[in-house]
Amino acid sequence: MRLDPGSPAFAWVVEHQDTSSWRQPADTRAKDPGLFLYYAVAGPQAEGWEVGLKPATVNIGRYVKANYEQITTIGGHRRDTTNDHPSGRAIDIMIPDYKSTEGRDLGDRMAADLRSRATQLGIQYIIWDGHIWNVARDGEGWRHMADRGSDSANHYDHLHVNTW
Repeated sequence: MRLDPGSPAFAWVVEHQDTSSWRQPADTRAKDPGLFLYYAVAGPQAEGWEVGLKPATVNIGRYVKANYEQITTIGGHRRDTTNDHPSGRAIDIMIPDYKSTEGRDLGDRMAADLRSRATQLGIQYIIWDGHIWNVARDGEGWRHMADRGSDSANHYDHLHVNTW
């Protein structure tokens, strides 16, 4: 939805972003200050992985589940050394048979798809296959990350997707 920045509706949405389902993606604020997106809130029909997640994070997982039938496991809210998962702003999308050509291709396709929809879905950054991409450094593309010691820590077996 686009709102006139001088309108009462715009002022209300800006004031209530933290308590409503309307969000203004940070990466579009300067380019299109009137653009707001509506994110559904997980309700009584929420799946287990959705519990404790922010609305934008739930929407990403729902988008993935609706468009990639191979995905059966998504991890969400949990304790962690960073604030991403505990804050409800991150999900881990597990790639089945991730060492196979099919698994790698699936992860690559999903990473590219989510990157192309970052603004629409409220994505801040994605980690996949030992690389990180984020909105703030989009011009640098996928950047290599240092070896963290295991397939999971290096994000070879899952995509980590973080929202604003």
